[in-house]
Amino acid sequence: MTIYASGLRDESLMNDTDAGINFDIPLQAANALQGDKLDRTGYAESAAAALRKVSSSAGLVVSIEGAWGSGKTSALAMIEAILNQPGAAHQPLIVHFNPWLVGEKDVLLRHFLSRIAGAIDLSDHSRDGKKVAKEIKAYSKAFHLVKAVRDATGSIAEYKTPDIEAYKQKVEEALRQFQRPIIVFIDDIDRLFPNEVFEMVRIIKAVGELPHVGYVLAWDSAYVSSALEKLGVPYAGSYLDKVVQIRMPLPSLSLSARRKLINDALDELAPEALVPRFKAHDQRLSGLYYSGLRELLDQ
Repeated sequence: MTIYASGLRDESLMNDTDAGINFDIPLQAANALQGDKLDRTGYAESAAAALRKVSSSAGLVVSIEGAWGSGKTSALAMIEAILNQPGAAHQPLIVHFNPWLVGEKDVLLRHFLSRIAGAIDLSDHSRDGKKVAKEIKAYSKAFHLVKAVRDATGSIAEYKTPDIEAYKQKVEEALRQFQRPIIVFIDDIDRLFPNEVFEMVRIIKAVGELPHVGYVLAWDSAYVSSALEKLGVPYAGSYLDKVVQIRMPLPSLSLSARRKLINDALDELAPEALVPRFKAHDQRLSGLYYSGLRELLDQ
């Protein structure tokens, strides 16, 4: 391991493209694999391999789990980059949905479905693609009608709920004919208020079995479980297991990744900061690193 004398970084060396450990900037899909400093490419490959198994008979829900600041958004970018690599028999259609930008729980489901339909409309101009988009939009409007009736009467008893199932069946039929898998990335669920978390989880439970559709959820599972418990959901952890088929906690930082992070940061210091100031300074700073500094690199 390389260890230098401590010192302040020269502000003149900082620029907009510097995305080391100095800024909380998540990776983007375009450069996610090249920018992996945490040895998580293998983890992302495992998630992508699972998502490639989405079939024409059922959907799949995968959760990327970790505390705030642990790199969930960057992991999503890496998974997307791997799914988009050339060579796949059917290139997946990627959809991004951020419920934090919607906020109002009453429109979450409609906005969620509309976002998927809109992405298909823009990305796939085939007849089957247009058919899927049309049926999903109709499905979304059906829920809007349910809300309108409920607001007017205080109940949905007068609305024929089997019609919702009929709309869903049409969506499923259209998706089975659609050859491209659809992968929906949902980030920032743990930024929602508890009632919105509950609505988002209910949405995934309701549509998670749609054929040819895979979902990648990024959340802090402890916060999500706590939010569900506050709303009276019993055994919240087990409830999540019924919604998510594959739960993937983010791996902790490896020792080699920690060592590389700090050495990269030290390499970026201004030259005057690297002048030896202590007797046996390498050994002293190595002792500091192994005595606790590397543990601090989790966040």
